[in-house]
Amino acid sequence: MQFSSVMNATTVILLRPLLLTLAIALAGSGSRASMAAQADASTGPSALGLRIVRDGGTEETTCALVQREQRANDVVLSFVTAAHLFKRPDGAVLPPARKIEVVIPPSPGSGGSASAEGTTIVVDPKNVEVPTGNGASVATLRAVVPLATLSPAARSWMEQHAPNQQTRAGAPPFVVSPRQFAGPTILAACGENKTGEIDVPFTLSAGETAIDASATLMNRKALRLADVKVLTLTNEIVKVRFTLGGEPPPRPPAPCPPGQALVTVHLTVVKTPR
Repeated sequence: MQFSSVMNATTVILLRPLLLTLAIALAGSGSRASMAAQADASTGPSALGLRIVRDGGTEETTCALVQREQRANDVVLSFVTAAHLFKRPDGAVLPPARKIEVVIPPSPGSGGSASAEGTTIVVDPKNVEVPTGNGASVATLRAVVPLATLSPAARSWMEQHAPNQQTRAGAPPFVVSPRQFAGPTILAACGENKTGEIDVPFTLSAGETAIDASATLMNRKALRLADVKVLTLTNEIVKVRFTLGGEPPPRPPAPCPPGQALVTVHLTVVKTPR
């Protein structure tokens, strides 16, 4: 699966462990990549853009708002995203990022107004809770945002997409589950090296957000080379890049069937109760 801040007085708090009830099971394996999230209508009703800035570059992906705790003058927001974004391949936690920003989608019909680019929430990199090891799939990000810095549209969006902790005491804030979607079957002629990009569409229910994706090539036949990589993820489409190599032509010449493989995407989906 590749903004300027609107807050002048955003404060943050130290992490407090969330009481989570998770159903975590990752399906499939394959090449994994950063997933760009578009903060517009194409990302679906629950998707949020997430930007992670490190010394080595910037990573753009998706996250989900899973809980809010509204208080007199501010609101505590809890987001979740893919844990591997904050880990090394061996499972060790990476050093804190330089900057983390979450973008709430613009309100419909905002046109050329200031809200047309969405609302940016700054998360202190120290307020990221990352599970240790390679077993868990979700990292939690928290921020305390003064209500005065939020537009009415942003506050309305939050109320529609995340339960208030005070009104849902004891309820699990979200559930994580795997999903699998089959894409097209790709063909490569005998002896052909073929590279391209395709979109694999998928559909989620209300309150669901895809926060991670990987891809595999299944049902391979007559191939000497096969690779697939996730380029981008939204709440509706996974874009992948593939490379296929058909088997060499037989000698002496004989019938040579084309190589083929079925593109399959594996999603980590967060569902927030409404």
